[in-house]
Amino acid sequence: MIKRIAVLTIPVLAALAVAGPAGAATATASLSLPLGTTAPTYSTYEVGYGATHADFSSVTMTTQLRSDVGAYSSSYQPYAELYNAANNPEVELIPTSNSATPVNSWNPNADNAPANVTAFKWHQGKPYPATSACYGNTDTRGCFYAGETVTLTVSYDKRTDQATMSVADKANGDEYSAYLDFTTAPGALTSVDVGDVWLQGFYSTPFSQAPATLAPVSSVVLANTAGLRAPMAFWSHFKEIMTSNGKSTGALEGTPGDLSWLGSNFTVNLK
Repeated sequence: MIKRIAVLTIPVLAALAVAGPAGAATATASLSLPLGTTAPTYSTYEVGYGATHADFSSVTMTTQLRSDVGAYSSSYQPYAELYNAANNPEVELIPTSNSATPVNSWNPNADNAPANVTAFKWHQGKPYPATSACYGNTDTRGCFYAGETVTLTVSYDKRTDQATMSVADKANGDEYSAYLDFTTAPGALTSVDVGDVWLQGFYSTPFSQAPATLAPVSSVVLANTAGLRAPMAFWSHFKEIMTSNGKSTGALEGTPGDLSWLGSNFTVNLK
């Protein structure tokens, strides 16, 4: 589906762009960014933002894991992905219940569904606190617990046809990292998704949640293959809204708040 976008040339773009890797293209007054909000998408389980109409090379999202037990009627799964019609390298935090039952701990995972990653590793900066829901967890992918602030990153390098994915708590050193070697070049990854999947809706059961607001999803930054990095709001973007039937006609179950802080932060609002 083709979506209309507006194009804005920003004379002081370099001041707004996030610094890229060494050797990457530098934002200048000659660069233009697609800017604007396109029509929202609807599902029975997903709340977040998407972006499209660019050849994306990376997406980074930071969020704080909130206590799920006693707070929400469903477990939730933070995620970030790059995708096109055939491929979707992604990283997510899977509730340790492996179900819609609320939990306070998550196992990191990466894939290009349905293919698994080529390899992964887990680095544990500190032992799991005895008071955390990860205490005693033996999953080789690692474990993150409520209260941690985590950064999810997915990157794709066209030169090597390799995707890398990670989840990291920079404060305590916990980090899951993985990579995927494509046997066939995936082509341009022209879309991005970030946000939360609510498993009660994903498993097609009624989402019975009282009104609630999660901590902001912050620092959502995208980059394209030209080396330009900028917050979500500076790309052609859209809201991903959760309703009872996955359509605009359904009862509203969850919606992302408006983008703030230079267009990189949003809240997740239920009901």
